[in-house]
Amino acid sequence: MSIACGKFFERRAYCKCNLGLLVDGRLQSGMHYIRSIIVRLSLADDITLRIVPGSGELRFTLELDPALERHLEVSCADSGGFQELLESMSGSGNLVARAAHAVLSGRKHLDMEITLRKLVPPQAGLGGGSADAAALLELLLAEGLLEEAEAISIAEELGSDIPALIGDGIRFIYGTGAQQLFLDFDKNAEIISFLNLPVIVVKPPLGMATPEAYSLLGFKKELSPRSQQFFLDSRSSYFDGQIPSNDVLGHTMAWLGSLGVSGARLFGAADSAADVLTLLGLEDTGGGPISKPAVETGGPLLFNEFERPVCARHGAVAEAFRLLEKAGSRHVMLSGSGSALIGIFSDESCANRAIEELLPLASEGWFVREARFLGI
Repeated sequence: MSIACGKFFERRAYCKCNLGLLVDGRLQSGMHYIRSIIVRLSLADDITLRIVPGSGELRFTLELDPALERHLEVSCADSGGFQELLESMSGSGNLVARAAHAVLSGRKHLDMEITLRKLVPPQAGLGGGSADAAALLELLLAEGLLEEAEAISIAEELGSDIPALIGDGIRFIYGTGAQQLFLDFDKNAEIISFLNLPVIVVKPPLGMATPEAYSLLGFKKELSPRSQQFFLDSRSSYFDGQIPSNDVLGHTMAWLGSLGVSGARLFGAADSAADVLTLLGLEDTGGGPISKPAVETGGPLLFNEFERPVCARHGAVAEAFRLLEKAGSRHVMLSGSGSALIGIFSDESCANRAIEELLPLASEGWFVREARFLGI
């Protein structure tokens, strides 16, 4: 395999949000078993790559979007750790840099020059760093420098959520997050309509480290070895329509089937549009506009297990939740483990009015951006 040395390559690194995020238990290693649906957002970083003959060296440049730089400065104002954060974002711990080093370790005759133009905030639950690494691996795959098996191996080594961000489409992830299924909602007009709604991403000026978020779920007990095996068994054993009563993954797949998912060889289907709306946490209005869901009883596609404890711990996240609702969001959900929130709006005019209302928060160091769901 070869790649055009000296040529510049560019790639957008689209971040993600979680539609539903359930934490099923903790391993002795400290990792957790989860269930979630991963959807890309149009919010993205940009990567420029140049490969030249060399000796396996990486030259990495980080450029911050001015709005993100302002957001990070305010976020770090109390701790005084802005420079430290920048160093961690641009140093060897950066996931793009780590992915590049992993590729170069077997290609000592090449050097890489990478510029990362960063817009997606870190510690937001948006998977920005993981998306950056995935985008680099996608680019190298597309240009023939990597085989798919090596790209996936590097992705799994770097982070459990990176494999789900390689390639297009909506994914259901389970286990430690590296196990995944591709989902196709093309037979469910209600869900397609829902995923075509405009969204606004709001992050208050504070970061949420993933370990901190998991520490708030102190009630979660360790999974038994038998329960762990249900997540790790070959997924082919779950496609025969037989679901053992204690099979967590099997029951989850049945739930996906009830959402009308096709393309993953799942079984079952929603009996009516009303059933789908119930699963989404929405109300059936007899064919009229879908009304705002009750946050307290939101369906499994919108339920995030981190939402309540993170809002309880950090008043700024709870305030962002309130401001999005006040601005007219039909549903607000935490992105991943936070601290960013996703507000979903009924139409473009509602979203436009909301963004005008929310954008002044940027002057106080808040991150506010319009976005769309991708991969539908």
